[in-house]
Amino acid sequence: MIFSLDHIRKKMWGKELEELDPSIIKRVPIRDDFNEDYFPNDNYQALPLMGYTDLIEKMLDHENIDVKLNTKFDMVWMNYADYCFNSMPIDEYYDFVHGELPYRSIKFYNVNLPMSKILPTAPVNFTHDGPYTRVTEWKNLPCHGYNDSVTTLTYEEPCDYRDNDMERYYPVKDVNGENRKIYEKYKEMNSHKMQFIGRCGQYVYVDMHQAVNSSIQISEKFIKENL
Repeated sequence: MIFSLDHIRKKMWGKELEELDPSIIKRVPIRDDFNEDYFPNDNYQALPLMGYTDLIEKMLDHENIDVKLNTKFDMVWMNYADYCFNSMPIDEYYDFVHGELPYRSIKFYNVNLPMSKILPTAPVNFTHDGPYTRVTEWKNLPCHGYNDSVTTLTYEEPCDYRDNDMERYYPVKDVNGENRKIYEKYKEMNSHKMQFIGRCGQYVYVDMHQAVNSSIQISEKFIKENL
């Protein structure tokens, strides 16, 4: 993958390079080879055979799991719950008493084209001054379409989460750690009946497999200590 510092600063984060924690840039190491894998040193890189929707549906298909969509968190629930693992934004849960934690978000634009395929690989990154960071052609992913007459592209445009229906994707890791200090204030307020998990709950910029693994470890630790 090829990218420029200008790409990171202006498009992804909306900040000057000097305002960002260096670890953000180091997250995807610079390479001088032609390996096209996003994380070339990982032992396993794969996609669910039938897609992520099928994977999640099977994970949730259990008699002890109830799923409610489009439902805002209600503090009243804590009166009935034995314990809660909460992945919502921790500052929102505490009604922003210590201030609002900044996030970046992504707007997605889907385009259908009357052709079999157009790109040589699934994602193509943009390093120019345009608004998009990358485009994905889903047909280039295994088991993601066999239609010979139409292909779908998805363009990604970074933005502030307040400009995208409050959808929080990436915590902003500033160089002075001011945002982390605000998070720590919220963390000190944590209820004995609740533990926050995930990117929004822990205000941490990690890959999704790391967020999932962390949540599993937290829940397993709780079960071992309390059951």
